[in-house]
Amino acid sequence: MPRKTLSAQQVSREATWWDKDNKDYDAVVFVHGILGDQIGTWGHFPALLHDDPDLPKLAILHWGYKSALVPGRYHDIALESQGLTSDLRLLTHEGEAIHLVAHSMGGLIALRSLTQAAASRRARAHPIDSVSLVTLYATPLQGSALAKLIMGQVSKRRWLTFASRFLPRRQLEDLQPIGFVDELQSDIRQYLTPVDLEAETSETRVTVQVVVGKDDDAVTIDSAEGPFDGDPETLLLEGTHSTVKLPDHLEDVRYISLKQNLVRKLSHRLHGWARTWRDGGTATASRMAAVRVAEQYESQLGECFELCFGGRYLTAAEEDAVFTTFLDFAAGDTHSPAELITMTVAAMTVPDSVLPAPPTA
Repeated sequence: MPRKTLSAQQVSREATWWDKDNKDYDAVVFVHGILGDQIGTWGHFPALLHDDPDLPKLAILHWGYKSALVPGRYHDIALESQGLTSDLRLLTHEGEAIHLVAHSMGGLIALRSLTQAAASRRARAHPIDSVSLVTLYATPLQGSALAKLIMGQVSKRRWLTFASRFLPRRQLEDLQPIGFVDELQSDIRQYLTPVDLEAETSETRVTVQVVVGKDDDAVTIDSAEGPFDGDPETLLLEGTHSTVKLPDHLEDVRYISLKQNLVRKLSHRLHGWARTWRDGGTATASRMAAVRVAEQYESQLGECFELCFGGRYLTAAEEDAVFTTFLDFAAGDTHSPAELITMTVAAMTVPDSVLPAPPTA
């Protein structure tokens, strides 16, 4: 049987870039849950991030693992978490922020990656030191009663023995309320320190946001919060276990539950580059910071040009003036891209020729 070749977006059978041209920027990494798949689990979510005018260019990576209702070899959470760490090390650049977005069991895989690295004294090495935000959609940190029920029925009924060959048994065993999840919660308490969104991330400190669906029959609120205990406050949204991570549009609260934190994290990054540009020391560091902002925030700068000069062709001096103003505001304080656009346009002296004509009497 001929080997199936990978597409240009795929880096392995388990990992696929949403847009390979943006893979060198801050990364948002999606990790699906049990019985999910790396693409279908997330619906419109990646496209919304890619097309959101309030966000800069992002490296969006679909990461997955084997988990299905067909006979096969399925690995446990510990092994899959090592696979996630390995792929992040190979696919992301040192110094670039990583934002993990996980559903259900995918959250256990993501957290196991972080705690295992900390336990092995690798928390300050790439890629773990770059993880800035972890958003958990319906993750059973105290186990899943549904998984317990399934495994209980399999063990009691002989006729289910054959059917159990179709189940990812190792993963279902890890989802039991006693066992793996107990160990993971203990490691989280020991090695992970949730931090406020405004704080810098270093070593094992990371922002964790828990999101739960009101109609989730698989994961309770208590199980989803686990050792984090509502810090930061858990978001309880409309939706089931499957739909709580399927936003339909940019104003959907299921989308905002990630975007709000993501914008704040990215704004800190932008503020740091702008400060390097302004007073970072060497001319090379200053120029590299400016180039990074110009590339990743190309869309936002283009909007500034449009609003300031009506879309006409700009001279080099005019482009430089807009860009410098944008960077000045970014260096002064932490602002979202939308705020920077408003401030830049308000500060620029716009030629009368591009202003709308006053209404006639």
